[in-house]
Amino acid sequence: MQVHLQSQARQDSAGSCAICLRPFRADAQVLLSCSHTYHERCLASLERFARQKGGSAAPACPLCRAAAYEKRRIDDAQSLWRHACAARIQAAWRGLQARRAFRALRRLLPPQHPGLRRRWAAEALGDAAAPLVAGVESGAAEVDALFAELDAAAAAAGAVFHQLTSRCPPHGPAVAEAGSLEAATVAANQATVDAFAVSSDLKPTCPCCRAAYARMDLC
Repeated sequence: MQVHLQSQARQDSAGSCAICLRPFRADAQVLLSCSHTYHERCLASLERFARQKGGSAAPACPLCRAAAYEKRRIDDAQSLWRHACAARIQAAWRGLQARRAFRALRRLLPPQHPGLRRRWAAEALGDAAAPLVAGVESGAAEVDALFAELDAAAAAAGAVFHQLTSRCPPHGPAVAEAGSLEAATVAANQATVDAFAVSSDLKPTCPCCRAAYARMDLC
């Protein structure tokens, strides 16, 4: 017990193995009766090499050269390594939370520097436009379907108009002889009204309010 306390007082487990010069971390660790600590695999390799070289001679401690030592396994380095890993995880999590809080605060408070203020305004505008862009992209299929339906309705209306004008085209020559777009538009409107009036068996009525009318040509 006294030997273990001496090793802990020197913080040997927080350092490196004197044989391989690598940190202990979570690897198996042994404590010798001389209070020095090593990796278990490193000490076993050193003992095997000493027996092959010196025969039956007892291996000595690599640091203090104490012979005929005793050894036992300890977990001081494993405990320190777990504590260090937990501290790193907590520091990373706290840093993440601090960065999130800083970003949220930066969105509310504009910086004083002109360049940073312009960047802040651009980021704020991008954040505000992101939901709108996402909504437009998600509704693109619905908009395409709406346009297709409108095209189909326009094509059906054109077919009906063609049938009506083919039955009674009173102003067909006016459309052909029109010298401008305005004249052609007036002639087409007159043709539509005449076709609507001819297609009705009763007294002609206004297509919008369904009121009976008496037409008066303005030109």
